[in-house]
Amino acid sequence: MSELRIILKSKPEEKKEIFITIGEKLSRSRKSSRKKLEGISKKLNLSVEMLNNIEAGDVSKFPQTIHITGFLRAFAEKVGCDISLELEQLTLQEGSKTKRTTGLKLSNKFSFLLIIFFLIFFISLIFILSTPEIKKEVSEIKTLENKKFQYKKNHNLQKSLNKIEFENDEDINISYEQPLKKDYFEILFLEETWIEILDENKSLLKNGLFKIGESLMFEFKKEDSDFFIKSGNLGGFQIFYNEEFFAPFGFSGQVSKGFFFKEKINTVKNVRILKNEY
Repeated sequence: MSELRIILKSKPEEKKEIFITIGEKLSRSRKSSRKKLEGISKKLNLSVEMLNNIEAGDVSKFPQTIHITGFLRAFAEKVGCDISLELEQLTLQEGSKTKRTTGLKLSNKFSFLLIIFFLIFFISLIFILSTPEIKKEVSEIKTLENKKFQYKKNHNLQKSLNKIEFENDEDINISYEQPLKKDYFEILFLEETWIEILDENKSLLKNGLFKIGESLMFEFKKEDSDFFIKSGNLGGFQIFYNEEFFAPFGFSGQVSKGFFFKEKINTVKNVRILKNEY
């Protein structure tokens, strides 16, 4: 009954019980064959104390299970005992332990390789993002987003101005930085831009480097008056004139040696008309 109990078990304590079962079987067989431990000790080159430990199921003094199985087989042969079933169970247990250890080693190795992979990935990502080309692209994307925001803001302002109706000049009350004038134009800066404004006689009125969101306003004091504009970045500003927005007159970074304002506006309007016709 005890042998059957050992066969069915598969827990860590099973090994100890297997050795106890083997020891009991060896002890019974030795006593049945009327053999003494001293005689077996001489033939197996094992001390009587070690043989007593085997019969008691105590193999703690043996280095490893794989070493003791040879002694157990030799002991069993001397006393005519069959312990093949128990030895097979021990072998299966050792194999299961080896598989678990191997699986654990493979798992640890996989985890280590995974960590190394992610480290290399993040280091490469940081290196790529830190290169001048990538920084420039990121900066250009941010600038483009700012342009879109400014354009939307200005477009909403134009819509608001178009909805305002007045009965007389005293009714004008809008929160705008500059007073609304009948004949004027405003320069709205979409990115950092150097610009120079002169009158029709090429007398300097305003020049300097202006930032995103800043603006300049100029009034036509006479019907035939005009302004001459120079810029180091034609794509960096747009014009608001006669309740109408005009897109930048060039691309970002394009330099202009100068143009007369009304002449440029008329050219743009003519181009619009031609596009609509075709």
